[in-house]
Amino acid sequence: MEMRYDKEIDDLFARFQKGVALIKGDPSLFRGKLYMSVKDVNPNDQKGVLDEFVTKVQKLVGANKESNFLLDLYSGQLDINCSPPLGTIGYYQSLMHAQNFVENSLGGDKDMGFRSGKAFLNCIRLVLAKITILDWTSLDEGTKQFQLSEICSQLPGVIRTGCIVPQEYVTKEGVIASYLKEDILSGSNGKVLDVDVQTMCTEYPAMAEKWGVLNAHVNFDKLSDWTIDFGFDCCSTSDETVAHVHNAMKMLLQRFLDMNESVRVHMCGNGHECQGMCDEKGICRVDVFLKQSSKTFTGARGSFQFTFQEMNGSRKKCSMLLPPGQQTHQGAHTCIHVSDGDQVGEIIHYCEVRCPCCSYFCKKKHGHFGSHTTSHGNMRNTYFLSDAEEIDVEERKYKTGERGIAEMCNVYCSKMGREHVHYVNCDQRSTAKCVYSGSTTDQRRHCIRALDPKPEKEVDEILHEQFWKTLGWEDPCTSKLELELFGKCGYKCDAPIHDDKPSYCILPAWHTPEPKPSSGFDGFTYVSGHKFECSHVASGGKIHHVFVLDCSGSMRGHPWNDLLAAVREYIYNRIADGGSLDLVSIVTFDSSSKIVYEAQNITTLTKAGIPYRGGGTTFAAGLRAASEVLSRVNFDVYKPAVVFFSDGQPCDPLPGEQLALHIKACYQKYGLLAFAVGFGRINLSILERVAQKMGGAYHQVLTGNELKTTFFNISASLSSRAGLALANPVHERNCVICGQDLASEETVNLKPCDHELHTACLEVLVRNAEQDGECARCPSCRCKISS
Repeated sequence: MEMRYDKEIDDLFARFQKGVALIKGDPSLFRGKLYMSVKDVNPNDQKGVLDEFVTKVQKLVGANKESNFLLDLYSGQLDINCSPPLGTIGYYQSLMHAQNFVENSLGGDKDMGFRSGKAFLNCIRLVLAKITILDWTSLDEGTKQFQLSEICSQLPGVIRTGCIVPQEYVTKEGVIASYLKEDILSGSNGKVLDVDVQTMCTEYPAMAEKWGVLNAHVNFDKLSDWTIDFGFDCCSTSDETVAHVHNAMKMLLQRFLDMNESVRVHMCGNGHECQGMCDEKGICRVDVFLKQSSKTFTGARGSFQFTFQEMNGSRKKCSMLLPPGQQTHQGAHTCIHVSDGDQVGEIIHYCEVRCPCCSYFCKKKHGHFGSHTTSHGNMRNTYFLSDAEEIDVEERKYKTGERGIAEMCNVYCSKMGREHVHYVNCDQRSTAKCVYSGSTTDQRRHCIRALDPKPEKEVDEILHEQFWKTLGWEDPCTSKLELELFGKCGYKCDAPIHDDKPSYCILPAWHTPEPKPSSGFDGFTYVSGHKFECSHVASGGKIHHVFVLDCSGSMRGHPWNDLLAAVREYIYNRIADGGSLDLVSIVTFDSSSKIVYEAQNITTLTKAGIPYRGGGTTFAAGLRAASEVLSRVNFDVYKPAVVFFSDGQPCDPLPGEQLALHIKACYQKYGLLAFAVGFGRINLSILERVAQKMGGAYHQVLTGNELKTTFFNISASLSSRAGLALANPVHERNCVICGQDLASEETVNLKPCDHELHTACLEVLVRNAEQDGECARCPSCRCKISS
């Protein structure tokens, strides 16, 4: 890595921290040391580089004392090597340092590492497979299944040769070369095991007879058909009568087999495994399935590829062994081997509660206390709500109302960052009765903004931390630094100097306005009640404000005086917020237009006079002059903001709308902020259309005081809020028996669990249970269904 602790390395450590809790459950993983080599470091700078790295690592580890990547992934071991520039003596000495580290730290400890290269390969294959399908469940179960599958494939070769041989040589005749044979090693001490008939008969005398029979292997493929008389080959004749008889015999045999399956009678003297399903409370096993490695999300604003996987729960068969002649056993069906003794406690049944967002099962033991937890997947039970029509989640572009299936619980929150919100139904169903105030304590408040699509019920907006607490689940994001960030205010300084590293308000999310201290400059900048560590101009950087004011005959007297007071209020507010370097242009219009002031410093216009004329109302005249002013703005330094004001009906509505659309097309790319303010009740729908054409917001006011308040609010930039709201989970929208949408047919709610099924599916479930002489149970929770 380069000789600087830059943003890329910071992000690398942050990603390490996010992945701490993902891959787990195998003691052979993550037992090494973190070795970092910093290249091109002059000898005089080595101490400074080491101090910088150690300080950064200590800060990250200190914020995540309970679980951090250095402790969990590298056993708390860190080694930093500073490599001098190429060609110096120190460079080759640093290579010797790296060699000693590999030989002594990696290869010197016999307890570390893997028994063989094959064991390492199998472990890596399993880990990469789980990462590919985003399966963050424990490795324990996957390792057992992997080993069992491997043993089953190797068993024929072991029985035949006493060694492990390649799969393709298991059925081959002839001598197998010795280099293809691999000794069978004991898992406990690594000793070579001899597996042959004599040894097995000696070790297990009770199985000697069966081993002998197994050893007398006859290869039927080597026998010719004529050496054994199997009777007449009816398939070899072309006689149609014989073919009909052959088909009839097959149908009779199939009928016999069907009838035989309906009668469960033991036909031999051996014991059998119980075929019932486990009745223990909870889920026996959870599996993550990658249904399709890549799906395409197609929305109104484009399409993109994403990975989709789901977690399903299943029940194991009963593990009880039935003695010969018995069809039932005492006690309930269970998948726990009673003979395991002290190992019973290691076999757990998982909690059957699913995450409301992604439908992943809780991975804790059934009946656990405290919050649920899981590894989380695609948020298929959510959809986007916002007061803005378009939503950008990094490079992915959504429109309100679209599903959040492409996002994942932990990854989505990381992308949204500061002050991001989620939406939940309001408990009180009205603003007046809602008990949440939006304080930094409850982190929840009633949503009063107009959301799209309009929710069916009243909703609250809730911050990240409180959202997961409200749902009763542990936070899917594990990084303490990231969790602290979610609770911070999202108000951002848009000054060009912050393009590479944004500057945000340092106060908590939803804080009360922070007043600027009267004692003087304290090292912080205060903008609209927000507090910044940067000490330059305020929230929007430098802004060129363009006022387009209606001075027609209807504005004579008090309306004109109220308008001038509102403009001055706007200017004073911007100066108080630190925008003393802003520029202001003022255009007045009636039947014609006039540029009264252009590109004047905002501090010079606090008491400037604006002449009144009186005449007709022509929107095109005012907007044409505004476009002229905007064409001369230095967009490298100033962001344009247009405030258009009128109180009446123009004589040219269509040209006015066309000019508004032209202004948006030309200057939106420079971050144009546009506002239209209507005064009174006289046909102001045209003003609303003008605001829409300019890509801005529309405000209507009725009195002079309302006008001052509106201009004051416009002077502070407002940010929109986008978030995900919960929809009904898939397992609640689809019938768990047939998998079809519950809305497609008549349904019934089961008692007492209240799960919903298709009526026809329930009838089949009850009928099958009666035929088996058992009680019908809910397929979701295994509760007995009451009539």
